[in-house]
Amino acid sequence: MIATDSDPIITCNDADISTCIQSLADQIHSTIQKDTVLIGILDYGHIVAKRLAHHLLQDHKAQLPVGALDISLYDNSKLKDANYVSIQRSDIPFSISSKTVILVTDHLGQGHDIRGALATLYDFGNPTSILLATLIDTNECKLPIFAHFVGQRLSLPKNTSAQVFLSEIDGFNEVHQVPASY
Repeated sequence: MIATDSDPIITCNDADISTCIQSLADQIHSTIQKDTVLIGILDYGHIVAKRLAHHLLQDHKAQLPVGALDISLYDNSKLKDANYVSIQRSDIPFSISSKTVILVTDHLGQGHDIRGALATLYDFGNPTSILLATLIDTNECKLPIFAHFVGQRLSLPKNTSAQVFLSEIDGFNEVHQVPASY
């Protein structure tokens, strides 16, 4: 089959994503303390965080609370073309003060979402530390931000980025190489 311009370039399939989640869970397990919590950036990061919590409980008998963080006010893709921003509901049903927060995202791109997440997170308390976990790191971050835990590092051609698809939202699990939108 010959690829056309409309065919997506798939960089990770369902099995690759499962392997990434398992790898992240194994990496995180070695750092868990009694005060560790997972907070996923809505929507995709929260799904990854819930999958991580499941693997940590199933494979390592470590139960971590999971929260969801809305960063809509910092999402450039929503602000660029909209007259208004619809704020989703953050759901962090536990205190993050004096806790180790593992902030979870699906994809570490240029870092603007993480910057926004950090600003929003401090509205909920003052954690002892914040560690970043990402399913995919494309090494395109323009800010002094790095992931402590990485499922997979992808080297993509210039002017491209990664787009994560997860079954809970999209009906399938894949990562596609797409034209950069910045």
